Amino acid sequence: MSNASVKSQKHADQHRREKVLANKSIVPLMLSFSIPTILAMLGQAFYTVVDRIWIGRMENSKDAMAGVGLTMPIASIAFAFIVLVGIGSTALISIRLGQKEYKQAEDVLGSCLTVSTIVGFVVMIVGLLTVDKILPMFGTDADTLPHALAYARVILLFNLVNSVQFGMSSTMRGVGHPTWAVMTQVIGAVTNMILDPIFIFDNYTFNLGSFSWTMDFGLGLGVQGAALATGVAQCVSLLVVVVYFVAGKSPVSLKIASLKPHFRILKTVIAIGMSSFAVQMLGSLVQIVGNRQLVALGGNLAVSAM
Repeated sequence: MSNASVKSQKHADQHRREKVLANKSIVPLMLSFSIPTILAMLGQAFYTVVDRIWIGRMENSKDAMAGVGLTMPIASIAFAFIVLVGIGSTALISIRLGQKEYKQAEDVLGSCLTVSTIVGFVVMIVGLLTVDKILPMFGTDADTLPHALAYARVILLFNLVNSVQFGMSSTMRGVGHPTWAVMTQVIGAVTNMILDPIFIFDNYTFNLGSFSWTMDFGLGLGVQGAALATGVAQCVSLLVVVVYFVAGKSPVSLKIASLKPHFRILKTVIAIGMSSFAVQMLGSLVQIVGNRQLVALGGNLAVSAM
């Protein structure tokens, strides 16, 4: 198919989406975009939930569970910077498309990719350099610190991937493809669910009623394996994002010329995303205070139960 045909098809698809947005009832339209957004956020939380389910099946899992639980504020802080760019870019792309400013929408998309990459890299480096000093402040002790470090270091190592994939999948909603955005998170979550037992245990017996099967080809990496499974799953989600843009599914093209960050765009993106950033940061503060209280009043067992 020629470039002219591709552009013509994109414009036709965009016109159909604009017609739907202009004529569809408000409530169904709101649900069609808000539900995928909620599911995408739940998909991020699902990684941790599944990790802890499998970690809880390890021998002497109390300290491992507590250690992973005490790393949650770090993940929340890192995710706050991701949503700062992702949420703001999504809203701004939608605005520009509604105004039929397609070139400006491309500039927002390119700036989103560049800034998501830079922010993800900076948070990754700062986190890796300081995590061993931060975790004791969050409530770890001699028993939980090794598990917390093993988990947090791997999660931080993949922060760049998570930043780019979540930021770009958020823009899928902005261009009118919320289903694709959900699909990236669902595929990643399912991948994590499959890889967790393989990476955590060297062998594991699955019992489903009368059916029993022993997996004996696992890597046996323990807590570190759970984090690695999450990182690989995020890479798979990023691959879905790449396929989406390379296959020309997006009405907004990702061009090299658009990758240059524009201060005017970034100022607007940050202004829009700041409220989501603040909510996420306050949530991490609640986690820190809550975890420290759990450690003080109930010890590591109380943290592992949460």
